[in-house]
Amino acid sequence: MDDAPTLHAAIDELYSGDPAEFIATRKRLVAQIRKAGDKEVAQTVGGLRRPSVAADAVNHLARQQDPPDIPALRELGERMREAQGRMDAATLKKLGAERSELIAQLLADAEPHGAGTASAKDQLTQTFTAALASQEAEDAVCSGNLVNPLSYSGFGDVEVDEAVAVPLRELQQARLAEIAERDAARAERPLRSVGSDEPAEPEDQPDEAPAADEPTHEEPTEDAPTEEAPDDAEPSDGPEDAAEETPEEETPDEEAEKPTESAKPAEKEPVSSEDAQRVVEQLKDLEHQAQEAVDAAREALAAAKSHAAAVTKARQDAEDLLDSLG
Repeated sequence: MDDAPTLHAAIDELYSGDPAEFIATRKRLVAQIRKAGDKEVAQTVGGLRRPSVAADAVNHLARQQDPPDIPALRELGERMREAQGRMDAATLKKLGAERSELIAQLLADAEPHGAGTASAKDQLTQTFTAALASQEAEDAVCSGNLVNPLSYSGFGDVEVDEAVAVPLRELQQARLAEIAERDAARAERPLRSVGSDEPAEPEDQPDEAPAADEPTHEEPTEDAPTEEAPDDAEPSDGPEDAAEETPEEETPDEEAEKPTESAKPAEKEPVSSEDAQRVVEQLKDLEHQAQEAVDAAREALAAAKSHAAAVTKARQDAEDLLDSLG
């Protein structure tokens, strides 16, 4: 399955390519993933929608190596949302001019990507306006995975899930799962290699031990300066030579035995591998719970900001009405 693209890799390939080749590319990716045996991902990729002209232009801007005005969109959106949260009408009015200038520049950037018609420009204007007003809409625009343009009525939430290839939360969870699986695979490789290699060493050790013992008895005769040594050495010198040479021979034997002793716990590595896998699964569950908590917090924050924006809009409308009556 190593050769099959992951979900987010397939999404990246589809939404960074030519829309005219979208169907053919999707068909090829589905076949590759299905052949690898991941039917669930294949089904998800098979259901991905081809982007509209406006959405495709936004995707190309977001996916450029050096997006000319996407960072400016993020920066201005942050300032505008902060001003909305403070209900700072004066700052919002000042930022409104920056918004108009930035959107005009983004429209010019998108035109070479096929978004030159009046309809496409109107959809782009709505999309960039929504991105400036909503953090979630901004994330959708910058993801490079839009299939439909966004719209913003001036208050309330921006509907994002139907405008992106895969809901951002699902895509984030899929990427976290892919990372966790890759890390788990990397963690298991050394454990499996130890578990498979170490059992072979105890089998080799007994074969090496006699070989180490044989030179111990033979070396006294080989090292003897004369032929008299073997005759005289057997009753007396043999033990002395053995006593002198035994430490030299035992040193490598002891060193050889140490890995054997340390290898004994390693023979239980398959059990440790299972324990490691359980730990990985527990960490994945905790990571999933943490991500859900983050998502819930972001939703609550977005709701609070939307409420603040609605109040700001109502106040501005009331001020406009008051000005017209005056």
